[in-house]
Amino acid sequence: MNRDSSNRETKKSQDDSDTVQSDVEALQLVVDEGRTTLQRQVQNINEFYRDTIRAFQIYFGLLGILFTIYRLDTSNKQISSLINAPTIVGCCLFCLSVTIALAIYAETNPLAGIGSEGIAAVRKGNYSHQEYLFELASFYENWIGQNADLNRMLSILNFLVLILLIISFALLTYGLIL
Repeated sequence: MNRDSSNRETKKSQDDSDTVQSDVEALQLVVDEGRTTLQRQVQNINEFYRDTIRAFQIYFGLLGILFTIYRLDTSNKQISSLINAPTIVGCCLFCLSVTIALAIYAETNPLAGIGSEGIAAVRKGNYSHQEYLFELASFYENWIGQNADLNRMLSILNFLVLILLIISFALLTYGLIL
């Protein structure tokens, strides 16, 4: 009887060890997947920034061409002929799009990676490997959620900037033709 009890305890200890190992492996998979997702989010956030800059480069190029054509076509007209309702509204929308683009530039700072506080907590906390992975998975959950919110906000703002640029260019073109 004593021998059976000893065998059961050994088997239970081995099962517990296997469970801890499988928990650690599962947490490691979660952390790896979280890292991949976070890297993708950071790439998307950086792409928003690059797209906004690219849109303004195209816009300024088109604006330069538009004013060059206008000046060649109407070299003897006064600059006061440019001041009309469509050009004023177009300029205002352009200024608004620049302001929103600056907000995009300011907000393209994704949250990623463990900070100095997290490293200090791990170093001082005597965490087991499983506890450390659990905490890291929790951090990834927070970072991914915050970056997903940032991605949503930046996509809306980027769309708004592009729409405002198109409308302002159309109004400026119309105002120059008047």
